[in-house]
Amino acid sequence: MKKNYFATKLKLKKNITWNFKKSKNCLFFFNLTNKLFLFIFIIQNASCVTVKVGNEKSIKASDFTYNEPKNPYLKNESSTVDNSWISKKNKNIIGISTDCPQNHSPTLESLTQDAINNIENAKIIDQKNIVYNARPAIDLITEGQIEGVDLKQRHLLLIKNGCSYKLFYSGLRNNFDDEIHIFDNFLTGFIVP
Repeated sequence: MKKNYFATKLKLKKNITWNFKKSKNCLFFFNLTNKLFLFIFIIQNASCVTVKVGNEKSIKASDFTYNEPKNPYLKNESSTVDNSWISKKNKNIIGISTDCPQNHSPTLESLTQDAINNIENAKIIDQKNIVYNARPAIDLITEGQIEGVDLKQRHLLLIKNGCSYKLFYSGLRNNFDDEIHIFDNFLTGFIVP
């Protein structure tokens, strides 16, 4: 009998080895939802890694409060953003990503660029300069693709007390509007003193 797959071993640490198999119906073929979920976290966190400059690290903000998104959103455990929730209905994501760099000051322009940098065929659909939490902020809606999948995102970008706050809502373009009101309610309850 002819085998229709190949196996790859990935040695991560001394005693940890993962085996991956690839075939037409196996592990490496993620369904659309998994690709979307993975992509959204990559996009949102490309600029949110801890950066060490000299002897100082950038840290996450801790001085904010919010009301968690309501049903159908469930808390999602992630080490890459401060907090995130995923809709059990359509897999859209609401999240918070913060950064308090010690050696430089972020700008709204750089946060805007970060929001669109990691998406293919990125287009800014709408961009508004607003006042949010008593500071200038940007309300940004973008569209683009990842691996041919159409996405739409909304970012509220804020800098306050030396920290950047990226509040985001991401989903497939065709169901983006279904739960945007939940994100609007989330924004209303987000407070940075």
